[in-house]
This record gives sequence, C-alpha cells and structure tokens, in this order.
Amino acid sequence: MMRKIFQCSLPAILITGLLVSVWGFVLQTKAQENEEVTLDTTVLSTLTFTVDSATKSLGDLTPGTAVTATSTLTVGTNSSGGFTVKVVRNDADTTMDLTTDATVNITDQTAWNSGTPNSVLKSALENSGDVLAFRVKQTGTAANCYSSTWWGTDDTDSNAKYAGFPPTTAQTIVSDTTYEAADVDIVALYYLDVATSQKTGTYDGKITYTATAQ
Repeated sequence: MMRKIFQCSLPAILITGLLVSVWGFVLQTKAQENEEVTLDTTVLSTLTFTVDSATKSLGDLTPGTAVTATSTLTVGTNSSGGFTVKVVRNDADTTMDLTTDATVNITDQTAWNSGTPNSVLKSALENSGDVLAFRVKQTGTAANCYSSTWWGTDDTDSNAKYAGFPPTTAQTIVSDTTYEAADVDIVALYYLDVATSQKTGTYDGKITYTATAQ
C-alpha cells in the first residue's frame, strides 16, 4: 500500500510545483508594470543691457558746423516677445546746459513721441539745424531693431530722420518683437549744431536709456 500512495503522490507534487511557478510568474509580471512621470518647467526671462561708454564727447563745436557722435547699446534677452529700448533726458528744461550756468541752454529738436511718430528729415530740423537731435542709425543696428518709419529708409542726409530727446517721460526708440538668440546692437546717433550767438563755454547733460524685456 505504501508503494501505491507514493506513486499517486508524485503527480500531485508536480501539479503543486507547477502552480507555484505559474503564480510566481504572475507576481513577477505585475512587479514590472510602468508608471510615467511628466517633467515640466518654465524658463524665466533674463536681460542684459550695456552702453559702450558712459560719456560721449561731441568734441569742439564751431557754430554752423555740426558735430556728431554715436553710442552703441547692446541688449541680450531670451524673451520670446523681444524687448524695447526707451530714452529720456535727465533735465526737463533742455538736454544740455552750460556747465557753469544751467540757465544757459542748447536748444533741443522737438521731443520724440513714439505714439505719434514725429521725427523729421535733417533738412527739416528746427532753427536751420541749430539744435541737439538724435536718431537710431540703420548701419550697425540689428535689422529687427530698426524702424524705417521712425528713423528713415537709410542713413543718408536725404532719408535719415531725427528727433529731440523727450523730457520727463521716456519714449520708445526701439521695439523688437522677435526672439533674439544672441545679443543685438543698436546704434544711437547724436547731432548738434548751434547758432553763432550761442555763448561760448563747455556744455553737458545726461540722457537715460532703459531696456525692457517683453
């Protein structure tokens, strides 16, 4: 009888072992299920803004012979909406005064207004051109930063447009609405002439540029 029991138990053992193996396989399969994790972030805006020099000399001025100078403004931003550059003069009266007597002024060209663009050709400058004026040059300025409507179709005297520095409220002189992958330059040109009656001496004044990411 013991021999018969042993023979009958062998299939049971095999079946039990098979079930245990299958169950273990099922457990192992469930342990390999996947779960996804989504990563996200928001890249914030950065901005760098520099001017090539904090002082610009227009040199010696003989009345009737205009002098010029330029500033190069460099803007770097990762903003998808681009940036603006504004300017304002630091003196609400006039941009440049006699250093020893602030009541003696140099006449400014009519102040720039970006809302109703009012730049004029060189031939139309007030007082026969005996004014301080400025413009954004096409040469040296990044293409997306230049407005031919505001500053003329090119830099020649017959096409270039000028305006005066705005007092008290900064006005936009550059509006770049595109994403710029690298730093871009803007070249501002200063123009000055005075009448023969202008008092001799050294004159100075300050303007402030402001760059803002959009």
